[in-house]
Amino acid sequence: MASAAAPADQLEPSADFPDNRPLAWSLLLAALVIGAALRFYRLGRDELSRGEAAAWTAASAPDLRSVYLAAKHLDPGKAGIYDLMLHGWIRLFGDQVGAMRSLSALLGVASIGLIFLAVRELLLTFDGDPWGRASASLAGALSALLYAVNWQMIATDRTARMYSLMIAAALAQVLCFARVHRRRSIATLIGGALLTDLAVAANFTAVFFFAAEAVWLAWLWLRRPALRTADAAPLWPALMLAMAGVVFLALSASDVHAALTRLHAGVLATIEPQPPWWPLHAIRVMTGNAAFWPLLAALAVALWSASSILSVRFVLLWTLVPFALVELISYLITPLMLERYVLLSLLGCLLLAGIGLAVLPDARLRYLILGLIVVFSLSHAHHHWRARDDVQWREAANFALSAAPPSQPIAVLPPFEPILAMRYYVAPEARDRLMSAPATLDKNRVWQLTCTHQAPLLIAQTELPRATLAEAAACYPRLLATFRLVEVRAQ
Repeated sequence: MASAAAPADQLEPSADFPDNRPLAWSLLLAALVIGAALRFYRLGRDELSRGEAAAWTAASAPDLRSVYLAAKHLDPGKAGIYDLMLHGWIRLFGDQVGAMRSLSALLGVASIGLIFLAVRELLLTFDGDPWGRASASLAGALSALLYAVNWQMIATDRTARMYSLMIAAALAQVLCFARVHRRRSIATLIGGALLTDLAVAANFTAVFFFAAEAVWLAWLWLRRPALRTADAAPLWPALMLAMAGVVFLALSASDVHAALTRLHAGVLATIEPQPPWWPLHAIRVMTGNAAFWPLLAALAVALWSASSILSVRFVLLWTLVPFALVELISYLITPLMLERYVLLSLLGCLLLAGIGLAVLPDARLRYLILGLIVVFSLSHAHHHWRARDDVQWREAANFALSAAPPSQPIAVLPPFEPILAMRYYVAPEARDRLMSAPATLDKNRVWQLTCTHQAPLLIAQTELPRATLAEAAACYPRLLATFRLVEVRAQ
């Protein structure tokens, strides 16, 4: 770890890595401008999603205590940190869809800058020369640009959910985690521990990433005896993770218990099992089919450089450990293979690709690959914006309310969260008319609908399994209206 002997302010560009700082700052500026435009463009166009509706319901409570309690009920196992933030945001800017999503968009833009700082710090801490500040900055700027144009990250940052907060907190924690290796500071130690807790409190899947950091520290200790000296031992970052664990368990023991209880109750039972090669499929889905191949080339360069660049090994663990833990849980406990649960692994892929591009000796090849990734990623985003995939809850709810007899309830399938989305769009006095359809999940993760005459109309999401839709058609044979990804049926 060369940086332990050579502070950052003494590192200068070498002949192999020329001074790219002006180019790096230009790329970072482009990433910030493009990233902000992609995250704020027509932010309120799509209708509120089911998850966003749960966040709005909790954040709309009258006071902080009510928000906290509502978050516990609507999303048990989480600490409700994002809902508390959204509550204050709504107080300032209102609860229009675009206004609520702007909090996540702002966090996403902040993450672009944090990526630059985190990658730069990782390279200076774990590698030092021959990188120096110039080439470390270039790697950070390239990684930031890849994040800025990635559709999965754009979509995440355009959603009023806690994932953008988790990503921003994790990136800030990485910055502290790397820095405390070489610049021991109580403030950095405490800040990193609190950021660890913030990320996990935002979403429990962040713990998979911090497990990767623990694996990294164990590897350093076992494989690098020279690092056990007083000047370079990984004791302080280990202390950071230990402090975070103690604080989190002390403050969130009830949240951990609620999460385990909810897991035991089968709340994740609708997640489909996936094959062992799912991580590769997930990365391809999250990057887009066209952008996947040039990104794969950049990843190959990064892996080729892993023997000489220690930071690549750290980011590789960052990428692989969460995937491995998700697969382990999926096969031993319950299916958990969803792209949103491995967002931090995708982030690691983008950082690896940025470092791989930075170490390419041929600048023309570097920017050719970068250009292909950017163009294909923007094309992927454009495709999603043209082919809208939001569910028309507003249209379905208002149609059903107008078509049903006065004061009669309306059943909704699947239960619970879609009701929250529709309640956002209907008049307050009509919200109680929306009720969960009497349905249970069978062992095949299919909703089994019980035919009832209590609700004359049914609003059903058309993305449900065919067996469930067939049961809905049998109980409610008259199709009254079809909207995007949702239909209204009558008995």
